[in-house]
This record gives sequence, structure tokens and C-alpha cells, in this order.
Amino acid sequence: MSYILEALKKSDAERKRGEVPTLETLATTSLPVEQQSKNRLPWILAATLGIGVVALVGIILLRPFEDSATASPSSTQVDPFAAAKASPTPKPVPEPAAKPEPTAPPPLLTQPSPEPDPVAAVPVTIDTLTAKAEPETIEPKVIRPEPVVIPVSEPPRRVKAASPKPAVQRQHSAKTYVDQAWSAIDKGLFNQALRSLDQSLKIEPAYADAWFARGWANEKSGNELSAIGDYGRAITAKPNHAFALFSRGYLNLYVGSVQSAISDFVRTQSVAKDQSLRLYSHLWLYLSRTRANQDAAQRLALDIGDENFDVWPGPVVRHFLGHMEDGRVIAAMEEGPDASRAERRATGYFFLGIRALSSGDAKRARTYFEKTLATGAIQFRQYDAAKRELDRLNRS
Repeated sequence: MSYILEALKKSDAERKRGEVPTLETLATTSLPVEQQSKNRLPWILAATLGIGVVALVGIILLRPFEDSATASPSSTQVDPFAAAKASPTPKPVPEPAAKPEPTAPPPLLTQPSPEPDPVAAVPVTIDTLTAKAEPETIEPKVIRPEPVVIPVSEPPRRVKAASPKPAVQRQHSAKTYVDQAWSAIDKGLFNQALRSLDQSLKIEPAYADAWFARGWANEKSGNELSAIGDYGRAITAKPNHAFALFSRGYLNLYVGSVQSAISDFVRTQSVAKDQSLRLYSHLWLYLSRTRANQDAAQRLALDIGDENFDVWPGPVVRHFLGHMEDGRVIAAMEEGPDASRAERRATGYFFLGIRALSSGDAKRARTYFEKTLATGAIQFRQYDAAKRELDRLNRS
């Protein structure tokens, strides 16, 4: 290669000095054929070598383009400006949401390829080239495992008890208070019974049964005058209230109002529907008339009518009429049902004592009154009356 270059340089120098004849000179100068062949030989060699050198250089220079043409099957021509066209800047990837603005077409540095490149068709702006000058670093996506939630059964919540609402005092009926009063009387709680009865009378002031129960509570607690007034209000509210009439007659007898007692017992006989109550009213009326110095036995025979003596105190009434002796009355006391035996003994012994007292036998009367108290039947009026009669005998 260096030899060829030296030859070319030498030929060029000789040409400049005029030592080398040009083609025109050779054509005009008549030299011998042999001499002309010798003069042409160097030129022929030099031309051959030059053509070879040019071909070699062309092959070297065109080899990269052949490689690129081989790599890209879509291009059939060798692009001599491929070196100038190449750029290290990566092509931008268009964002799908943004609409590219129209920009001026880039300078024609390359020849258009027969088939359009879809990537090259996207316009490239300066901002895009600047922003994408450096390769985009893609951070590795860290996959964090989602926490596994294990369902745990929730413990039963303790329901907070609702605060109790203020109690609304429910209005009881008048009868309810009367029932409460009788329960208290049976237990000997007379003041409590009176409070319940006051509540009943606030609801129904003319409630006869409430006034009667109030009279009984006052009577048992020793308030006889108050009890007489309560019985009177019960009778005013209900004139045919037989038990109120009978009870007021009993108290009138022992407080000294004998005539009032006689009147109450007579009214009791006329309104009472209970046979036993009517028979008792006859016996008490007998005692009241005796204390009023009236002929009680004769009046009893007239008033008795057709009463049924089979029920208690039928045997006692027959004894008052002179139809039954004391022993048979006592036997009747024991022959009756056990549930009513306490009542039969208390009332039987008491009226046997009244009958003995009316006949002038105070000693026998005292004995019967004491037997009455021995029964312990404090719930019956005859028990209280026996104590009154004993006090009266003791004062005489």
C-alpha cells in the first residue's frame, strides 16, 4: 500500500515539473512504439492501483451500510448519510392521554424509507428529547404481601342495662285499697289499714265498704266513737248496709245508746239477706231490750217468725226461746264443722252467759264469759263483749 502511494506521489511531482508527458503530448509527439509502451506502463500500473485503492476504500466505507441494510429488511437502498442520521437519543414513547401538538417537521437528514416507521412518525419536540435524554429508570415494584385477616369471633358484648324509668305511681282502685286494709286488720296493723282506707276514700268518698272497714279498724284499735261515725257514713252511702247497721248497733249498746242499738238491730233484721246475720241480730236485740228493761223474750218470739234454726246460731236462738237446754247447745257447738268450731264456741258460751245473766244467775254467767275468753277467738265480737260483761259484773 505504501509503495503505491509513493508511486502516486512521484508521478504527481513529475507531472508538476513537466517531466511527465501528458496524453496530449504523447499523442502529438511521435515516438517510437516501443518507447511509447515503456512510457505508458507506469501510468497503467498507477491507474490500476488507484482504481484498486478506491475500490478497497469504497468497500471499507460501504461495509457498515451493508450491515445495516442486512439488519433492516424493510430498506433496499444503502443510506450514505446513516452516520449523520444516527443519534444516541432514544425515541420518545407517546403518552396516550396527551394529544401531541403539531410541530415543524425535522430536517431531512435521511431519505424516507419505503415503509413508514410507526415509531418515527411520532413528532419529537425539544422538550421530549431533553426529558428523555437519560434512560428512564424503572423502580422495581415491591410486592408487599397483604396482611391475612383471621376472623376472630367477637366476644358477646355486655348490654348495658337500661336505666329504670321513674316508676309511675299507678292509681289503685278503691276496692284494692279496701282489700289491703282487711289484710292489715287480720295482722293487727290497724294504723296501716286506716291509711289504705283513707286512700280508698280519696278515690271514692261515698264508698260504703271503705267506710265500714274503717269503722272496724277504729273499733279494733279502741276508737269506738270514731268507729260509730264511720259506720254511720257507710249507712248513709248505703242505707241497706246490714253489716254496718249491725256493727253500729253493737257499739251503741256498749257506749250507752241502747235505743239507738235497738233501732240498728231492728233495721238489720229487715235488710239482712244472710240467715246467720239475721239470727245474730235477734240475739243482740234481745240483749239490748233487756238493758232497756223491755220484755225481750216475748218480743223475740214475735220477731223470730219462720227463721231457719238449722244454721248457726239457730240452736242458741232456740235456747233463748226455752226450747233447748245448755247441754244440747254445747253439744251443737262441738258437732259442727271444725272450720267454724272457734266461732261456735265463742258465740255459744257468750250467749249462754247472757241468758244466765238475764235469768239472775251471775255466777253461771261469769263462768260462760270466762270460757268465751278461753277460746282465744279474738276476731269475733263476742270475745270483746265477754270482757265487757266481766268488767260490768266486777263493778256491780
